Parts: sequence; C-alpha cells; structure tokens
Amino acid sequence: MTDIGLPARLSPELQRPEWPDGAEKPAVGACFAGYNRHRMTGDRRTVSHIVVLEERRVFGWAVVDPDGRYGDPAPEPKSP
Repeated sequence: MTDIGLPARLSPELQRPEWPDGAEKPAVGACFAGYNRHRMTGDRRTVSHIVVLEERRVFGWAVVDPDGRYGDPAPEPKSP
C-alpha cells in the first residue's frame, strides 16, 4: 500500500517517483517527488508530503507545486 513505485507501473503519465532524501520507508512528514510526462502539458515535477499513515490501512499525501507551474509556488502541504 505504501509502495510509491506502484502507480508508475500503472500510469501512462507518472514516469517515476523517488524519495529525494534517500529514505525508502514512508513516515508522516516525509516527502517524495513524482516525475510526470503528458503529451499536452509536457514534463513536470510534483512533490508529495505524507500527511497520514496507518500501516496496512491508510496512506495519504498532499501534492504541492514547488516550481510554480500552475500559479504561485506552493511548496507546503497546507496549500496543496
């Protein structure tokens, strides 16, 4: 359930996820990046902050726009 690589195997848009800090085990407050490609919008990066985690039950994250691709940069999960 917390394998961030699984969606990339199923998605035509998500090319690869990665743990920027080298962590491989999710925890509340940890971040991971997603590298996406879409034929209409091109390449983009997202950053996701894990906001809730209950092993084997819940894995929730907030996606932010740290690069300001869709408006003002929003690097914090308070403004996903």
